[in-house]
Amino acid sequence: MISIHRIARLMAEGILSYAREEGAAYPGAKDPERLEIVTYGLEIALGALVELLAIMGAALWLGIGPETAAALVTLLLYRFGSGGAHCTAYYRCLLSSVGALTLVGWGGRVLAGVLPGDVVLGFALLAFSVSLPAVWRWAPADTPANPVTSPRRRRFLRNWALAFLGAWLLFVVVQGDWVGRELLYASALAVILQTITITPAGYRLMALLDHGLRWLLPLEGRR
Repeated sequence: MISIHRIARLMAEGILSYAREEGAAYPGAKDPERLEIVTYGLEIALGALVELLAIMGAALWLGIGPETAAALVTLLLYRFGSGGAHCTAYYRCLLSSVGALTLVGWGGRVLAGVLPGDVVLGFALLAFSVSLPAVWRWAPADTPANPVTSPRRRRFLRNWALAFLGAWLLFVVVQGDWVGRELLYASALAVILQTITITPAGYRLMALLDHGLRWLLPLEGRR
């Protein structure tokens, strides 16, 4: 099986090998710890790239590319501050992300087709009203793999999530008809989905999903 970790390590070795050729300008190029640090950074970047390509590839194949892209951008900006539950292995995160975001993109298109045009603002207000108290109470929702222990960082992330919700709702209100309703619905669904992941119920649901995917696809270890 193709391993993102192996690819990242080969890339890191190549980068540090080039750095060694540059001489004393890179005194840490021979440090094994530096190799692990560079490998880890590249692994995160490659994993994110693969996930992005998988999500958008599936969305384009299903014909819901714009809606899924709107949901993805919304979720990424919101999740940065709010945190939230996720699967415990990369491949399960990949599968759950592809499934959830394409479902949200499809949902945005369906809602735009069945609901009157003036309902989209009310739907966005509903998403905002549900999310605001959840963020105030639970954000940033951390995990064992990424704990938030610093009070200063916790305040920053919570303020980011609150600011995002306010800016997002303001955009929906003032944008007029510049953005398609299917994109706004998909974005609002993404807000609701992300809000669920920061709640205790969301953590329990994610644990059940993680367990089910582990049973269906028992791939453990590195990426």
